[in-house]
Amino acid sequence: MPVPGRNRLLIAVLARDGNMFQPAFFDALRKATDEVVVTEGIDRGRVQSLFTPNVRYLEVAKTGSRRAM
Repeated sequence: MPVPGRNRLLIAVLARDGNMFQPAFFDALRKATDEVVVTEGIDRGRVQSLFTPNVRYLEVAKTGSRRAM
């Protein structure tokens, strides 16, 4: 029987200049997510990233905000 919290792995992708809102950062994050998802033994449904469908985010613009899924 699985024990909650065991065998979990956290991978952080950090922007060296502190600004993640750059195309190169999102390319690296997508690549890391894609590599994790296809790794043997990974439960794909438990992977969370901006590039997986199980993560929600809130988009804010000058005209207001909207929830995206």
